[in-house]
Amino acid sequence: MKGWFIFLIFLFLGCSTKEASHLPSPLELPGAIIGTTIENAFYGHKRSKVKAYIISHYDTIKHDIRLGKGTHLESLLHQADIKTSEKSTVKKELQKEYPVMFQNTQLSTEAVMQAFGTLYLPKKKTKTMHGFTYTQAYNIVQSELRKHFEVFRVSLKYQTTTGLLPLIKKLHINEPKKQQQFYESLWKRYDALIIEPVVVGVMVRAD
Repeated sequence: MKGWFIFLIFLFLGCSTKEASHLPSPLELPGAIIGTTIENAFYGHKRSKVKAYIISHYDTIKHDIRLGKGTHLESLLHQADIKTSEKSTVKKELQKEYPVMFQNTQLSTEAVMQAFGTLYLPKKKTKTMHGFTYTQAYNIVQSELRKHFEVFRVSLKYQTTTGLLPLIKKLHINEPKKQQQFYESLWKRYDALIIEPVVVGVMVRAD
């Protein structure tokens, strides 16, 4: 904690020489701006802690939130500075939002469609992508993810093709180069599709 306050001091004071410093002195800034900057810095620090904890204990946290209790869930709420008086309510809210946080098929379907649309731009005359209307392709992807979301998630995490091959086949992506582009486009979205929904779910309830 001491190191964190030292960091804040350097953040606001900047360089001590006039030539090197391009930042205004804290004494020249309105109080509201200084307060907001400090709040943002503390929020960013807290968010980073929460995210790191979720990444390190994802499977256990997932299990605990589904049950609405557990040691790792307690630790997560502690990391987020959730008040003791609010923990019971927050646990119930997180449990209720479990599908959105851990099985967000809508978010993932849209990501797959973006990757697919990048490979095959819609044709103006037929308004189709690689022989599919947008709705047809969307329904195919959504149906597959609803059935096998966990396999999809693991494939993104470990950058394997197992959970993506069914999508490749059903969307008729046959060219090896396009297949690789499809894989890589989704692999790099692991954080946004899998980790961030959990982080956001927790942080909106953080003090």
